[in-house]
Amino acid sequence: GNIVASSAGDVDVDAVASINLDAASASNFTVAGGVLTLSTTTSGNVGVTAADAVNITAGSEAGAAGNVVNIDAGAGGGAFDGGAVTIDGGDSGAGATGDGGDVQLTGGDALSTNGSGGDLLLTTGDNSGTGTSGQVILRGSNDEGEALATLETTGTGGDAVNFFVGDSDPSGSVTGLAGSLFMRDTGTGGELYINESTASGTTWGQVVTSGAGGTLTLQNAYVGGNTIITDTTNGDFDVSGTEAISLDASAAS
Repeated sequence: GNIVASSAGDVDVDAVASINLDAASASNFTVAGGVLTLSTTTSGNVGVTAADAVNITAGSEAGAAGNVVNIDAGAGGGAFDGGAVTIDGGDSGAGATGDGGDVQLTGGDALSTNGSGGDLLLTTGDNSGTGTSGQVILRGSNDEGEALATLETTGTGGDAVNFFVGDSDPSGSVTGLAGSLFMRDTGTGGELYINESTASGTTWGQVVTSGAGGTLTLQNAYVGGNTIITDTTNGDFDVSGTEAISLDASAAS
């Protein structure tokens, strides 16, 4: 049969050892119109484990903004670090197939007539002393031929581009979407390449070259909207070569 305990006042359950509540079917612990607190005091963790999914949902409001979900780590004391927040996707099984679990953050849709969709905001920590502010770091075990990040828009005229990081020339070896960027560390300088393929492919053009022996063709500089200026600030324009130099024009010059 059932066991029913009711009271017009408080119900206190105290123990100097553990308290266990076990049930063999769906169960509820509900508070009407008040705060429900689950906490440890002097020490100890709070563990939530489920055989299936874990859902945390804040309440919706009919005539006000929806309620928030806050996850805050603890502050450190003295010279100790603050607590970290970690969200991990699940590992796959060890069989022949199966991907690791994704971690997805999604802003809310604007279902109103004139509202805007919710943002995803990443804010680094500030420093109050001689240290530095935090960074937003994208880190992956990717090889240089595997995109580290992809930017994609799905609205009208939207498209996608990849971002690669490596130490080789990507031309002919790295496949990327048209417009993608490859940022190269040559060991003595940095180079930037843009994918010039149709849709996708391995055709890359060097956008900027720096470091020893770096060059940028005059034609590429001109197409990019650059102008050669000779004045006190920029100095002279010298042309030299061991072969013929030709200047051709199809109009008055």
